[in-house]
Amino acid sequence: MRVRWNIFLYLFGFGFVAYFQQRGLTVAGYDMMPQLHLTQTQIGWLFWWMLLGYTVFQFPGGVIGQRVGARWMFVIISLIAFGATVGTPLAPIFLTGTALYAAFLAVQLLLGSAQGPIFPVSAGVFEAWFPSRQ
Repeated sequence: MRVRWNIFLYLFGFGFVAYFQQRGLTVAGYDMMPQLHLTQTQIGWLFWWMLLGYTVFQFPGGVIGQRVGARWMFVIISLIAFGATVGTPLAPIFLTGTALYAAFLAVQLLLGSAQGPIFPVSAGVFEAWFPSRQ
């Protein structure tokens, strides 16, 4: 019984962190625009690329999660999301101009693709650990 609620807290925490990763660009965008010479339209495209990755990879990510198991899928998701999160502040150090913006688009797509499978995989875990009869 106790393990079940630890799993619930883990999945809740994972979704919580994913939410803040998704909304981080909203807060950081105001500082990024003048410093990196980005427009509001370009920031909007960054949001769109994140949403594109999120939407496209929900179904395939859920299927992969069923094949490899939730535990391994969450490890994969964590590593990809970590790489995308670290890549965002490192990109301006190495790139400028159009290359920087292309890197931001790729990082946002990668972050979205990592976060897309979170809730489909979590639903499978909840189905297994929290059956409706209990």
